[in-house]
Amino acid sequence: MQSLKLESLKKFNDVLQCAFISSPNFPDIICEFLVNEYNFDAAVLLEANADKFNVLGKSAGARESFKRNKTFGCSECLKKNNSNDSILFDSHQDCQVAAADQMFSDGSLFLNSPSGSYLLKLAKKNTFNQDDKNNLQIVGSTVITLIAIWRHPNSNLVPPLSTTVSDISHDLRTPLNSIMGFASLLSEDNLTPSQ
Repeated sequence: MQSLKLESLKKFNDVLQCAFISSPNFPDIICEFLVNEYNFDAAVLLEANADKFNVLGKSAGARESFKRNKTFGCSECLKKNNSNDSILFDSHQDCQVAAADQMFSDGSLFLNSPSGSYLLKLAKKNTFNQDDKNNLQIVGSTVITLIAIWRHPNSNLVPPLSTTVSDISHDLRTPLNSIMGFASLLSEDNLTPSQ
């Protein structure tokens, strides 16, 4: 196997485990993962409130002013965040919430899910091209899933064994009764050739 792919899988598994245990550092870890794996220069994860964005976490290359639980506002981002799209990427230049201090190309990935609305600010040296935008749809979907796992650690992703058994017991009852009937016939001492 290719060691580079295995290393990426290991890093993703580390992020997933942080989500499963609801680590308070999960937002920083996911931002750092995105920066390292997808060649961004900075990433910041914010949660949308009524009229502001609350900082959940950031990568090491993000602006120092992004402190956990600090709020930021951007009228353009708030408009786009209220769209019906579950994942929307925009690289508008008039955003008031820049991810990095340096002059990078800045992008906003709006994530709307049942667990909440989020803004993932991304910065990179080059401008975002169409391939980047297409790939960010997949990244956004993955981040939404990871946030849902992180926010709801006690939700049962796998149903308990008792639920599974009760769901399939009706389907197994008839074949099981037939097998038991045949087994009891075979244990009889006085079987006729027709039996």
